[in-house]
Amino acid sequence: MTTPIACSLDASAYEQRVNTISRLNAQGWRAQERDGRTLLLTYAAEMMQQVRQLVAKESHCCAFLTFKIEESDGHVRLAIHAPEVSFDEVDAFFALFLTGTPATPGRLCRSALSVSRETPVHLISRLTCPECGLTETLTMPTNACQYFHECSGCHALLRPKSGHCCVFCSFGTVPCPPMQNYLSEDAMRSCGAPALIATEDCGR
Repeated sequence: MTTPIACSLDASAYEQRVNTISRLNAQGWRAQERDGRTLLLTYAAEMMQQVRQLVAKESHCCAFLTFKIEESDGHVRLAIHAPEVSFDEVDAFFALFLTGTPATPGRLCRSALSVSRETPVHLISRLTCPECGLTETLTMPTNACQYFHECSGCHALLRPKSGHCCVFCSFGTVPCPPMQNYLSEDAMRSCGAPALIATEDCGR
């Protein structure tokens, strides 16, 4: 029987899982490495029990992922291996486990990171929740696309619209920095952000 490549959690349980991982990363995350379809997370040694509990839960709801826990050099190392699917899907799987890390909880835009423009990159975006309408002024990560954002008002978990790389390109007033690097000025105005701010609003 083929294992379905999909998380079995409902929306409420998924939000709880995001919060659990965010707390774990805030308390004990130390480093991360990415090698293709494998993500290696390093935690403080005292987080072993929490890491084991997380793996037990994730192995049940995301059986298509492979987990391996090791303890070495005074740290807990968690290796997560994704199946042979597109890298966009792998990025989305791994984004969950990076929630709350200082290294930004998003998926890398490989194509955008390889291109740069001479015009300034804007780091501030006003993100509007499609559920409750709350607008938050946020600083965007400079080297990744943020795949998830929890609304501070209604606590809905925002995800990108189909075809968009991140929540800022779907719900923000400015596309994310990697996409800004990738797009021309004209293309930025039609990249998918619902209402790009005027030039005078973004400090230019």
